[in-house]
Amino acid sequence: MKHKFAELVAAAANQTPCALEGDAVLIYGAGNKGWEVLRFLEARGYAVSGFLDTHAKPGQHLEGIPVRTLEDWLRDNASPASHSVVIAVHNYLADIVPLQQSLKDKGFRQALNIVEFYNVFPGALPDHYWLTGKNSYAAFGAALDRLDSLLADALSRQWLEAVARFRLSGDHALLLPPALNDQYCPRDLPEWTRPLRLIDCGAFDGDTLECLKRSGYDFECVAAFEPDMENFRKLAQAAGGYGNVVCLPCAVGAKTGPVYFSAEANMSSRVSASGGGGFAQCVALDEALPGFRPNLIKMDIEGAELDALRGARRMIEKHRPGLAVSLYHTPGHLWQIPLMLHDWNPDYRFYLRGHAQNTFDLVLYAFPR
Repeated sequence: MKHKFAELVAAAANQTPCALEGDAVLIYGAGNKGWEVLRFLEARGYAVSGFLDTHAKPGQHLEGIPVRTLEDWLRDNASPASHSVVIAVHNYLADIVPLQQSLKDKGFRQALNIVEFYNVFPGALPDHYWLTGKNSYAAFGAALDRLDSLLADALSRQWLEAVARFRLSGDHALLLPPALNDQYCPRDLPEWTRPLRLIDCGAFDGDTLECLKRSGYDFECVAAFEPDMENFRKLAQAAGGYGNVVCLPCAVGAKTGPVYFSAEANMSSRVSASGGGGFAQCVALDEALPGFRPNLIKMDIEGAELDALRGARRMIEKHRPGLAVSLYHTPGHLWQIPLMLHDWNPDYRFYLRGHAQNTFDLVLYAFPR
């Protein structure tokens, strides 16, 4: 086996990231991530002079610090070279490459994106989705090399290398363009078995059902799980148009029982470690659907994928369904999920595809031979 990723991870660990420079710091993005960056920088003695935000309102402040558009700030400040900018933007929509280049072109001393910030200040902020410091990968180069050897096509290997290099360096230009419109049924991969006997974990408002139907799939039967009640109501309404769909207001995990749950009424609702948001009923698929015989299981459940797969191990080993599983909710899922599935069933063919900016919506597609 080649040791490309082991060498890549080791080289990244030996590279010292540049320091945050300048007499003052601006934070681009006045959302939750911007607030976290502010609190950390102030605690470290940095002078944060303002926020930049495209949606800034006249007179807006955050923690007593002015929030302005970039254009307004440049109009009133003649010396961007004395300021560094931390781009505190971490989502699936933002194209960071032109934003970062624009800030550099306007003369700011530095423009650090959020991945670079995590590498400059390892451990400063908690992991968020896949976002973590590069040192978190130090022990997993061999696991990435093993995953690389299991991928079924060249494009999947390109995706893996691009994701790894990006997370280690913060260079968004290394990423491949995402396929934005064909999540869960990529046109360049084999088709799922027809008609679908689908288990949809994290069914949200029925968007996956719509996508599959639009791609020409019929449903023999569907079990759709969505524990957020606002989302569930939308799912139930949408499901009425498909037939043979059972909607279940439950989370999915390794065990059946109540779990803490943070309901956001959007795609970010998730099982949580503490009880700030209430409870949801969680089920193990092996227990909830013992006779279902799925030929496709989809999981996009905000970090609970590894546990949910463990709770479905019997049906996966027995029925060998196709799998479409999100890999972007925690850093380690990138290799942990496919390697676990390979250990259960070495005959799966694995593919990686990305469907949003910044390696969000990175999906493992597994097809039984």
